[in-house]
Amino acid sequence: MTNERDINTIIKTNVQQLLDVKGLRQADLASVLGITAKSTISNYLNVCHNSMFSIADLNIIKERFNVSLDELCSTSFNPNKVQSTDSYLPQEYKKFFGVYHLYYLSTNKTSVTRFKDDPNISFGALAIINESINNNPRGPYRCYACFSLRQEVEEAIYARATDAFENGKYSEVKRIFTSLERYYEGEFSLIQKEKFYSIDLTGYFAPKDYNKSVEDALSIIDKVLIMGINPDNSGARSYIGGGSICSSISRGYGKTPCSQLLLLSRSTPFEELEPRRVINLLSNPARIESADLASDAIAQRASDLLDSPNYTRDDKIDLLRNTAHRTIKGAMSTSSMQILSLIGERDQEFYSLFKKND
Repeated sequence: MTNERDINTIIKTNVQQLLDVKGLRQADLASVLGITAKSTISNYLNVCHNSMFSIADLNIIKERFNVSLDELCSTSFNPNKVQSTDSYLPQEYKKFFGVYHLYYLSTNKTSVTRFKDDPNISFGALAIINESINNNPRGPYRCYACFSLRQEVEEAIYARATDAFENGKYSEVKRIFTSLERYYEGEFSLIQKEKFYSIDLTGYFAPKDYNKSVEDALSIIDKVLIMGINPDNSGARSYIGGGSICSSISRGYGKTPCSQLLLLSRSTPFEELEPRRVINLLSNPARIESADLASDAIAQRASDLLDSPNYTRDDKIDLLRNTAHRTIKGAMSTSSMQILSLIGERDQEFYSLFKKND
């Protein structure tokens, strides 16, 4: 007769075999289950340890890998016959998971007339991971990004992250982005009755010679909020890309907080998107101006905080981060109607760039 200890051993063995067949690591399973301690997931899979998966954990594994609880408790379990699925996730969310190219116009504080001259495209990459932050199928979901890359570097990151994502190695996708000197991480959500999607990112600057005790506090506070329309194609298998509005405050507040158009492309590289047409779409209208008062206010707030003897360095960082977040949120809320007019009316123009490649 099989006792509880035997069943626990069988489950641990079967889950480990499932990971091996899918080419996943313990860290990948930990991400799916929302477990942060390495020792915890290691104990769960160690047949010599008394720890056990909870019923909630087993239900997540069951849904994530499309395997029944009876199979997980069976000595005749064959992991090769298991086909992973995420069909339990709402289609409105599932269609966004994947890796994207990001294209936007290069900007700087002084080049007010830059779009009338010879605008240049900047390159970035974005990954939206099938990993709910709160184990809630309604999100938010984890996402990672990088910006201001050379085209060849962006394409290499995109290729590596796409390969890892398609093999379900979400922790490897994260590693690809967070190993960069400059990276962003945050949350992907559907908001306002799922009419819009929102990507809320915080940037991190961590060069190899980074010294927290002397690094300028402002240098590690970057905020980016990307917002676009959730297209009325919930029956579509995936979101192939489209236009959005990107509001940002960049490193050191050396640039004026601004909002501008950004293009997401699921699989089509820049050269195949008719480069001149991309530039024209992103340039017209080229930019949604942020209020000068908001820009001056945040710059003054940053200066006052850095000079203040009343706050510790960590307090200053927290206050600056909160100020940046409020400013970005404020800029985006005032732009929500413009999102409808700028993106909504031209959604088909963006889509026609790469629908033929879907």
